[in-house]
Amino acid sequence: MTGLDGPGGIGTVAGTTPYPWPWDGGCTGGRLALVAVGWDPGWRHRVDGDAASAAEVAVAWLAAAVTAAGGTVLSTAHAPPPRSSPPDNMRRPVTDSVAPRRIDTPPPAGADNMRRPVTETVGPRRIDTSPSAGAIDVRVASGRIEPPGVVGGRGIEAAGIDAFHGSGLDAALRHAGATHLLIVGHGLEGPVHSTMRSANDQGYECLLVLDAASPLRPDLVPASRSMVEMSGGIFGAVGLTADVLAALVPTGTGTGTGMPTTSPVTTIPRSTP
Repeated sequence: MTGLDGPGGIGTVAGTTPYPWPWDGGCTGGRLALVAVGWDPGWRHRVDGDAASAAEVAVAWLAAAVTAAGGTVLSTAHAPPPRSSPPDNMRRPVTDSVAPRRIDTPPPAGADNMRRPVTETVGPRRIDTSPSAGAIDVRVASGRIEPPGVVGGRGIEAAGIDAFHGSGLDAALRHAGATHLLIVGHGLEGPVHSTMRSANDQGYECLLVLDAASPLRPDLVPASRSMVEMSGGIFGAVGLTADVLAALVPTGTGTGTGMPTTSPVTTIPRSTP
């Protein structure tokens, strides 16, 4: 690892692919943030229970270490997509048929349906969060999942799968001075991936901590990893919890880490270069 003098922060994380992360060799704690996305009942419900629990343990370790290093910890909850039944005028079966007519001839007798003024309008779609509709209410009042060690991290509500969509995430990160992000959470192929892509587009240096991100389908983990690593790391780099913990430097300790050197969860093997 590359040590940092003075304030806490993070040095070069060992074993990251496809390049040593971060590209600039490290940053102070004030420029580092841990972002736990998909951190709500809806996304946790969609992933495997064991995988979710393992990711939460890893996130708890990371949150404590990032906080000790002077970094920022954020979590995001995601609103469910709108759910509503199609309006009556959209599902009414077509029972009237009118034969084609020439433009220069009047409509055939009895074809009132061609001249009838539009009287029905479709209003805005309603977000139905009632249990009977099968939707999951992820409002703050319903209680966001708070794994051990993450309590105290600021929660942000997002309006879509991408944690930056319709939220104050970017503003919160920039207010904190964060430039380097550790991306973790529930839904590797969903909110985790989508958020990482957006973060990269907005100029953040991103590391996907793979064993701290629970997948919807374990068989898609290799593909999800490959999409980050392609083209030399088009969206950032990929690493593991133990290596991130080893690279974190607590505030006021100079170059020593003082962090655990082994991950509390079963890590996913690194891909062969």
